[in-house]
Amino acid sequence: MATSASSTGNIAAALIAGIAATTWSYDGMQTCVTMGGEVKNPKKNMPIALIGTVGVVTLLYVLLSISAVGLVDINTLAAADAPVAEAFSMIPAIGTQAGNIAAILAVVVVTGSLSSLIMFQARGEMKAAQEGYWWRSWGKIDSKYDSPVISMLWQSGFALVLVWLTAIQDLVAIFTFICLLRNALLFCAWFPLHKKANYHPTFKAPGGPVMALLAIVPSLILMFGELSGILSGEVPLFSFNPISAGILIVVSAIPFFFHWRKVNADIIQGAEERRNAEIKEEVAEELAETASK
Repeated sequence: MATSASSTGNIAAALIAGIAATTWSYDGMQTCVTMGGEVKNPKKNMPIALIGTVGVVTLLYVLLSISAVGLVDINTLAAADAPVAEAFSMIPAIGTQAGNIAAILAVVVVTGSLSSLIMFQARGEMKAAQEGYWWRSWGKIDSKYDSPVISMLWQSGFALVLVWLTAIQDLVAIFTFICLLRNALLFCAWFPLHKKANYHPTFKAPGGPVMALLAIVPSLILMFGELSGILSGEVPLFSFNPISAGILIVVSAIPFFFHWRKVNADIIQGAEERRNAEIKEEVAEELAETASK
């Protein structure tokens, strides 16, 4: 951050850029709600999963940072290509094996991340297909594994193509921006959605609009940090760069949305009717349970 600030003269922009780079460290805890319909007692377990994960992840990262800075001075860590391995190398009995241990831990972490990504991401595409906003085949559930296998295969195959076509660092930059934009749009969607008659979530976060704004504003600030190069004119907008690519990917979804809404109007209407019926049934059950108590 100090190097970036000295070159630009803007410590705030450097700080925002540094924070934006940590987006992936905390993104993902909300994805468990994608599988909320497959969780036992979601009204009780979803809040525990969401709030508990934030606490655990924050604690782990703080402890890792404290340990690393305690083992190696900050300038050495900043200059290191593999700062975690650099810190591990200072632990007695590890020394020269630090790089190997860090690599093994990285493989374990990446494997866990891939497992959860393949599992939850496919559910979103599956639901979109079932409700008429994507290709119907992606909504099929395998009878043997009780999972959206077709959706899993397509999204995994597409990911492999992206990795093959470009560098990992470019992909990280592209999807960091997409992640921030997606989060901001999802939180903005709460304002019109919570006014609908069929808005009946299993769990409502306290604070209402205040909570939504507390989520939107940081995402916009970090997006501004990602866009700073384009806004300052240092990076041409109409050139191949991670931000332009991220914007193009998000905007490309708009024509697909209108296409499927027109072609699959009957499926969309049927899904809306089923959802309304399910919500009425849930409300009736809750009222009956309350009355019995």
